[in-house]
Amino acid sequence: MKAQTIAIIGLNRVGVSVGLALKQSKLDVNIIGHDQDATMMRDAKDSIKAVDKTEWNLPNAAAKADILVLTVPASELEVTLQAVGSVIQAHAVVVDLSSKKQLGLDWATQYLPQGHYVGAVPLYAASWLADGRSDLDTADANLFRNAVFCLMPSAKADPQAVETAVNIGLLLGAVPYFVDPIEYDNLAQGTESMPGLLAAAMFGALAQSNGWR
Repeated sequence: MKAQTIAIIGLNRVGVSVGLALKQSKLDVNIIGHDQDATMMRDAKDSIKAVDKTEWNLPNAAAKADILVLTVPASELEVTLQAVGSVIQAHAVVVDLSSKKQLGLDWATQYLPQGHYVGAVPLYAASWLADGRSDLDTADANLFRNAVFCLMPSAKADPQAVETAVNIGLLLGAVPYFVDPIEYDNLAQGTESMPGLLAAAMFGALAQSNGWR
């Protein structure tokens, strides 16, 4: 993967864990972090050291990136794609880790005239799902290790961009799988009210099936 700059948009537990995992991989890139919360940006850079620098202005962060990793809540995804759509580079790969995948694909088609959108969801190991905490102190480079990294690329994402998203999953320590976004959303909706451990067991079983692959 030849990217020089990765922007992590959303410095919550997931976003900071992405940064820590990339740091641990020793990948020679510059990691920019953006969040609406200035305290979270400061902590991610200065205390946790998950990013190399922070950028308060979202379009500025997006414009510099070869790869954007979106870890914003689903409720913020549409406005985030609107904000970055006009500024991202033509070769940029947008890896969206938010929870609503078909909506993400629809919005990417609407708001991203260029760049390559790949929806992705890491299905975490059971121990992490059972943990239940979400504060930055629980961010960990191993959050994604042995997770199933579900990938749902847009129709216009070129093969090299999809390969980049696969490599991101591998760098996080996860196992990439390609999934239909509607199928994923239906499965996720069916487990959202279950305890984390049960949801993990269900997804683990599905990941072994031929239909899931």
